[in-house]
Amino acid sequence: MEGAVRIFLDGVMRKEGFFYQLSSHARAVLMDNVKSLGGELASVSQRFTLEDAQKATMPTLLVKGVQIIGIIASCMPNSQELITPAESHNLGIEKPQVFNTGVLEFLSIYTK
Repeated sequence: MEGAVRIFLDGVMRKEGFFYQLSSHARAVLMDNVKSLGGELASVSQRFTLEDAQKATMPTLLVKGVQIIGIIASCMPNSQELITPAESHNLGIEKPQVFNTGVLEFLSIYTK
């Protein structure tokens, strides 16, 4: 399973050896959640279009880690962006405090 995770991360991050550049804690978290890899791979073949984004009316937090978020945000009428320094696709693992604070602030608006 570790080999599959390494290959997947190298492809997603476009960086060979990315798995080993993560902290041991981050690697452990990924391996603890390896069962979700099948769902991640299946979602690659599903297309999310700008028309799909325009239909999404629920409050949505878009975590900016790639350029496409700006395009999606412009189409989603009820969205916010979490913009962080040193953006990364894997923000929740690499910068958990920044990620968690942003998500909790977003959720606090809609759970009162």
